[in-house]
Amino acid sequence: MKQFINNKLKEIFADFKRDADQKGCLCELKGTNFQGGRIPDYKNAFVQRYYLLRFFPAYLAEYYLMYDKLFSIEFLSPPFNVLSIGAGCFVDYYGLHFAKEERKDYSLIDYTGIDSIDWHYKGKIIKQDRARFLHYNISELYAFAKHLPDTKHNIIVFPKSIGEFTPVEFGCLKSLFKESNLEKSKMCLMSSLRSEDNCNDVDRRRIGELTNILIKYRGYRCQDDINKVYEMPQNQPNNPNNYIGKEVRGWDYDNTVCKNVRNTLAKCKKHQDNCVEYDSDCIQLNRNPILKTSYMKYQILRFER
Repeated sequence: MKQFINNKLKEIFADFKRDADQKGCLCELKGTNFQGGRIPDYKNAFVQRYYLLRFFPAYLAEYYLMYDKLFSIEFLSPPFNVLSIGAGCFVDYYGLHFAKEERKDYSLIDYTGIDSIDWHYKGKIIKQDRARFLHYNISELYAFAKHLPDTKHNIIVFPKSIGEFTPVEFGCLKSLFKESNLEKSKMCLMSSLRSEDNCNDVDRRRIGELTNILIKYRGYRCQDDINKVYEMPQNQPNNPNNYIGKEVRGWDYDNTVCKNVRNTLAKCKKHQDNCVEYDSDCIQLNRNPILKTSYMKYQILRFER
């Protein structure tokens, strides 16, 4: 895992530095945050790279823990056929790979990732894995469903994504759940939750709505309390023991890249030339990458019929 993460970080940072040098300023990155449920402009490759430098290793660790927890429950049996909605650059696929590897499970992965953004830096770890990407907005319901072998999936996962759909898109998602031909007698619904309280509430409410649809329209019984949330026991913001590497063996964040991310503003030539547009949004560009477990929260719901 350590080598994989740091290779990805170095690749992303090299591209980010090239972009910054070519653009001469970082103004496009101002306002790249999640405050109040804000969603960054992921279509912008420069924004994508800045976002991934801050979050990619931490999210991989969270999804690793989420899949490891799923396996420890021993509810599903292989093969695992995953549908990831809002898959981004396949970070949850990478987490799944390392969770299986840690358990000495070297079976191939069947993974379908769907996203409205064609993210960079996604791809297979194992060449033989059946991992594929579908470039669709969820509101493109009929085109989406046409390409989806939905009868096979026994894991449906939302990696930090369920709250980012517009009301119209989420309405289409609910219609898809009502109309899909899920034939597995056992399946799991998983969602990584956003940490802000108001966003967390939206995420959990939407998971509840999808749960009700699976019960009412697809004939499943939910085996879990829909209010149950998994999080790290040491999740106190200032707890010195909540470093991700203490929870996930082999997790690391390259020191050189980390120092550069903490000093992102130094790559802005306009800032170096005493830019008159300098403001608090500029200062925010020097935020730390995520190195602690304090934001990690996720749900795993088991369904059977």
